Amino acid sequence: MESRFIHSTIPEKEYSSKKLLYPYGELIMTGTIRCSKCDAVILKEGACPKCRGIRCYILIYWKKKAYKIRRDKKTGEPLQYLKALDLLLEINRQIRKKTFNIYDWISSKLNETSFGYKLEQWLKAKEEDVKTGEFSPTTLKNYKGYVKNYYKRFKIDSNGNGGWTNNKNDPQLLINWNVNEIRKSEIVKFKKELLKVENLKLKTKKNILNGLHAFFTWLAIEDPDELISKKDIPDFPKLIGDDSEPRKAIDYETQIQGIKNIPEAHRDIIEFGCEEFLRPGELCALKIKDLDLKNKIVIVRRTWAGSVLKENTKQKKWKIKPLTEIAYKIAIKHAQNRFPEEFLFINQETKRPYRPKTLNEIWKKYSGTGTVFYEGTRHSSLTQLAEAGYDITAIKELAGHSDIRTTEKYIHRSLSNLREIANNRQGKVIKISRKAMSD
Repeated sequence: MESRFIHSTIPEKEYSSKKLLYPYGELIMTGTIRCSKCDAVILKEGACPKCRGIRCYILIYWKKKAYKIRRDKKTGEPLQYLKALDLLLEINRQIRKKTFNIYDWISSKLNETSFGYKLEQWLKAKEEDVKTGEFSPTTLKNYKGYVKNYYKRFKIDSNGNGGWTNNKNDPQLLINWNVNEIRKSEIVKFKKELLKVENLKLKTKKNILNGLHAFFTWLAIEDPDELISKKDIPDFPKLIGDDSEPRKAIDYETQIQGIKNIPEAHRDIIEFGCEEFLRPGELCALKIKDLDLKNKIVIVRRTWAGSVLKENTKQKKWKIKPLTEIAYKIAIKHAQNRFPEEFLFINQETKRPYRPKTLNEIWKKYSGTGTVFYEGTRHSSLTQLAEAGYDITAIKELAGHSDIRTTEKYIHRSLSNLREIANNRQGKVIKISRKAMSD
């Protein structure tokens, strides 16, 4: 018998400006049943006609937004055609009775699709990446802080305004939304409220926004539930400006005096770091086996990232560096009569390997240079080479940079040299009027 189709009497503005129709009996239903694998529309029981997949989801438009329902709200089981059809029928009944509420179908009761649930999945995935050495534990720690202090505290009220709350049960929290609901408009509201947060550097605010973008990128590329695709990643607004303080660089004499101010028990590791232009994490991670004293070289092959010893460097590759004469003497002193697997430098106070945090505390306490450890050692040593007129490509190799543009960031004159240039301007600069007359 030929089917008769009766349009729903619910005004179009109540559910969508773009109706998707699904024929069944005497109804034209709002929403479609689609294949979870290829997104093809499925019109009858059985496998997908396009890819033969059996898992499906309901796609429904509500108030001009698309929502995907992938699981049974009672059992949590993935949908197949007949179950999806039952649910779609129930949704349409609620629409006709004007009792339909999208949050009854995609709220935290079905948290497999909620923003908050997916954030937790994202963090767990990153924890696994840390274990395999594919992700920085320091970055993971930052992400956890962003989730706790910002992503999970953001809400959008009934008037569409953004804000913050510490009430975990607030129904207006963004974490209760389906991830498919979040679009550029919500991200813009988040950015707007983030900019209002006081006592937070702009660089940190950028990192918080970038972390949110990283989450959506993971959701589109790596999430096993495939809730969104790359094209579904919301457009992210950019934060303009930079309030980060420029790194300070000190001249050679100041650096040497700073090293002399360090207690003798800690002096060797700091001087070695200056001589070899090493990052603090790489310096503390050096082992006896990394030295080739016969050829006067050191192989940088691991680093400390927080409390985790990573068996690779920042660029994820080994770097062979020549030992200077001073570094060579320090290496011989500390490697003598010791096992290859031992760390090269041991803190004589704790009898344990140094950590970057400890070195920074020692440098700030004793050096008297007004710089942090990284600035006073590696950064200043590289700047000194640039000021001495050495080729930037040679500096790049000594620094261990993979991109020369990174090296350029280190090429700054030390503050003392800039002051000297400014002080000596008088008598060395031709007056504009005199130069004009001579022309």
